[in-house]
Amino acid sequence: ILQAARERGTEIPTLCYEESLSIAGACRVCVVEVKGWPRPVPACGTLVQEGMEVVTNSETLTRYRRMIVELLFSERNHVCATCVSNGHCELQTTAYQVGM
Repeated sequence: ILQAARERGTEIPTLCYEESLSIAGACRVCVVEVKGWPRPVPACGTLVQEGMEVVTNSETLTRYRRMIVELLFSERNHVCATCVSNGHCELQTTAYQVGM
């Protein structure tokens, strides 16, 4: 789903996805809703199926993503001297996107 969305210009936030590595789906920040499915799924590790209707942005997804990012920050191990200096921190960018 993630690759298909990106090909169409739809952004889905990710933290653990790296195209050159195997898919782990560990961070769950890329969750999306698929109509008719009982719960959100990670976009990075879910294969596109014909007729699939995917919601990439909703109040529910923003709430889920915010909870996930809050949990990552609550671990208190986000000490990064380089990304604060150069402004390329994906976690911080995602936190801003979800309203933290």
